[in-house]
Amino acid sequence: MKNIVIIQARLNSSRLPNKILSKIGNYSCLEILIKRLKKSKLTDRIIIASNKKSLKIKKIFSKFNIDFFFGNDENVLKRYYECCKKFNLRNDDNIIRITADCPFTDPKLLDKLLQTLKDKKLEVVSNTQPASFPDGMDICIFKFYLLKKAYFKAKNKYDLEHVTPFIYRIKNTRKENIKDMKDFSKVRLTLDSLSDLNFLNFIFNELNQDIGFTYKKLKNLLIKLRKSNHEFKENLYSNERNVGGEMSLGYKKWKYAETVIADGNMLLSKRPDYFLPYKWPTYYSKAKGCSVWDLDGKRFDDFSAMGIGTSLLGYSNRVINKKVMSAVKKGVASTLNCYEDVDLAEYFLKFNQWADMVKFTRSGGEALAVSVRLARAYSGKDKILICGYHGWHDWYLSSNLKSKKSLNDFLIPNMDVKGVPNFLQGSSQTFKFNDIDDFKKKLKNKNIGGVIMEVERNEKPKYKFLKEIRRLTLNKNIPLIFDECTSGFRESRSGIFEKYKICPDLAMFGKSIANGHAFSLIAGKKDIMNASKKTFISSTMWTERVGPTAALATLKEMDRVKSWKKIAKMGNYIKKNWIKIAKKNNLKLQVYGIASVPKFEIVSKKFNFYKTFITSEMLKKNILATNYMFVSVAHTKHKVDRYLKNLDLVFKKISQMETDKKIFYKFKEATFFKK
Repeated sequence: MKNIVIIQARLNSSRLPNKILSKIGNYSCLEILIKRLKKSKLTDRIIIASNKKSLKIKKIFSKFNIDFFFGNDENVLKRYYECCKKFNLRNDDNIIRITADCPFTDPKLLDKLLQTLKDKKLEVVSNTQPASFPDGMDICIFKFYLLKKAYFKAKNKYDLEHVTPFIYRIKNTRKENIKDMKDFSKVRLTLDSLSDLNFLNFIFNELNQDIGFTYKKLKNLLIKLRKSNHEFKENLYSNERNVGGEMSLGYKKWKYAETVIADGNMLLSKRPDYFLPYKWPTYYSKAKGCSVWDLDGKRFDDFSAMGIGTSLLGYSNRVINKKVMSAVKKGVASTLNCYEDVDLAEYFLKFNQWADMVKFTRSGGEALAVSVRLARAYSGKDKILICGYHGWHDWYLSSNLKSKKSLNDFLIPNMDVKGVPNFLQGSSQTFKFNDIDDFKKKLKNKNIGGVIMEVERNEKPKYKFLKEIRRLTLNKNIPLIFDECTSGFRESRSGIFEKYKICPDLAMFGKSIANGHAFSLIAGKKDIMNASKKTFISSTMWTERVGPTAALATLKEMDRVKSWKKIAKMGNYIKKNWIKIAKKNNLKLQVYGIASVPKFEIVSKKFNFYKTFITSEMLKKNILATNYMFVSVAHTKHKVDRYLKNLDLVFKKISQMETDKKIFYKFKEATFFKK
């Protein structure tokens, strides 16, 4: 019976590339680990098991007189098994699983686990079930015949990638967990990010770069650092344990993205923690219809944001793709203008006869900023009245300078607006939706240069409210701007204002107007649009070809399939069935929003958790879901019924949680990433 250390190592880490070669003091991460493992008195052999993309590991570390095996990249269980077969391990041999990103693995602790396994005639011994040692000192030892059993029976991708989960679940095995006397499980000594690397370097330098430092010395240092309120709080009191273990490839990439991209990405609504920390797929490899594929190759039906409302005709629409690819081949930019601008303007104005002219931008935020600029230039007045969500620009966020609560009904509550100049305070002011008295009160200011609002989002407008706003703005010659970024083309051929037969002076359209391509449009009355000649509104990228080509193709395809009718019908069907399955499961449900952007809330103090629970449970069925969705033409009845069937099962569990605290805490513990 031999004790064989197998170090799981690779260079193609998504979060911190080549992390095991990163310098900690004067050594690489893997070098420290190897040198420490060689101090074990009970191990017989050390093998590095890597993938074929990491062959240079052998060149670097051959000098340490250890063995190497290069096998399967994704199926690590297979890599371990084939490694053991190559080196002729016997059934009763002990395999010690170590990961290469844990340089401070303790050789004395390893020997203690090996001795325990031998003395008690165990089959599995570890220090992670539950964890009490720092993350980065994890050791699991198991018999080769258990690995063999896992290799032949494990089918789950998670089990194939992480080796030990299946082994832990094998019934009737003799196993034991070794615990530390003091719980240090919140300390992160593993290497996944730049902040981890900085912390490991600090620790190693404090220990005088002594390769053979003892766990006792390390613990004393950690206690000292915690008492001193040290800067490395993130690693001293981490909520992320074994971060690679349960994370998708996409989320691993996200954790790396946070170190190289400010905020991780450019859109708050696409941040994975907004949906489900650690488990949300985060990145897509391809998208088609209402399906997306993540970086692990898993296919999900999207019953959530559908590109944050952009893909009304479904992802990667064939008709639009054909037009766009043709435009790309002809050249997307030149010193001259693209003629598609004119074709698009002509087509749009045919079915928007309330408007005289259009102007193009590439994002909703830009279009709104242009609209406000035009209103101010036309009116000669500075202040703007707003009602709704209108983006991130200074003109909008300045409403929160006086009070962080001004935008609470439209934006994230208590949104901080640092960076918005203080002198803009009072330049924008909010008014309450469906409250005409509040509007009249705010309109008394003689310096109002424009009114901008969403006609409908979560709540239907009172006709008298819209009619009175239109009357008052006309009487005072104040431009009325309708923000149709979200609602445009979802209830009618144009803006949602068509439903109420009240036309604005300006309207902007974004998101779905080009079915996912970067494009937005401002339409309006001639005299206000021509106010652009009094100011400066210009941008190079507003003249590229792809946006208007995609928008023209999208509008024509919408007309062909009468998309606004289809998605409204399907949205109402979904709303009706939400109510039905909620009633079936004795849940009180509030349903709101326009037909094709329906939302619901379960009437419960626990709803914030239930929203997360829904996402977690539906992910298991390969469905992206939360408490709202953007309906698209690609959401067929077959797919919708499958979604509703699975949501019914989730509602059943929520109903159980509402009546039984034990069930609630059981599900809550299972939902979140295991710390």
